[in-house]
Amino acid sequence: MRIAIVGTGGVGGYYGANLARSGAEVFFIARGQQYAAMREQGLRVESEAGPVKLEKVEVYEDPTLAPKADIALSCVKLYDAEAAAQICKSMLKTDGIAVSLQNGIDGPAFLSEVLGADRSVAGSVIISAFVESPACIKHVGSNQVFHIEKRSGLADELFRACIKAGFDAHQIEDPELLLWKKFVRLVPISGASVLCRSSMGFVASNPHLRRVLENLVRETVRVGSAKGVEFQDSVVEEVLERIDKAPYEFKPSLLLDIERGRKVEAPWLSGRVVSLGRELGIPTPYNDCAWAAVQRFVQ
Repeated sequence: MRIAIVGTGGVGGYYGANLARSGAEVFFIARGQQYAAMREQGLRVESEAGPVKLEKVEVYEDPTLAPKADIALSCVKLYDAEAAAQICKSMLKTDGIAVSLQNGIDGPAFLSEVLGADRSVAGSVIISAFVESPACIKHVGSNQVFHIEKRSGLADELFRACIKAGFDAHQIEDPELLLWKKFVRLVPISGASVLCRSSMGFVASNPHLRRVLENLVRETVRVGSAKGVEFQDSVVEEVLERIDKAPYEFKPSLLLDIERGRKVEAPWLSGRVVSLGRELGIPTPYNDCAWAAVQRFVQ
């Protein structure tokens, strides 16, 4: 079983490196400095869960030169998801599958439009990882959760490979609920951290910002419920409890991207809640503010 990592940033680098370390046959698609450094140095992961050093990795900048894969993990940012879907299609075997590991709720749709629903598998990760320097991934905290839609065949083989790699891996029956459970956490932490340009520890411990955070959660849950997502009654409390358990210095990827001058995924986060709220007739004033605050960074 050959696994292609499409997008070797924090998520792709961390999960790909650990899958390779555990014996899976993995190759990477990377660009620019990351590609050049990985060709020369391999790939390194710095993590409290244990460092990983791959002295040599199979990496390609041009996907047309890559071998055929059984599974492609789409790990790019959402603004590159459509292009990544085409890359997945070009490198997969005829019976291969692609797994979306993007933030937001729209990742699987990009794959389905290109590959069809039968070859598109929903996935979700909970992790704080980023490219600290070319060919070096920094993993913050202990989270290394890997959720995947429960299916037979290759999806099940990937799940078992994730267990072997040591991930906190789970098979999920309801892919829509899977995506929304992450979305109702990611949108509020991204919005609140960007509003004050601070870590989540500061946001969660400040009473004024915590009220903002809670209202961002409640708005996002209301929008999801209106879309037919069946949350548990305790979802808001569970989201806040999970946020409280994060390291004080934890920063969502949206804030890290802003600090590093990179493109941002905000249109698919707070922007998506705002657009859905308008479509469904649900006021989203807190998400409106978060969406407005990030406008100057949207490219």
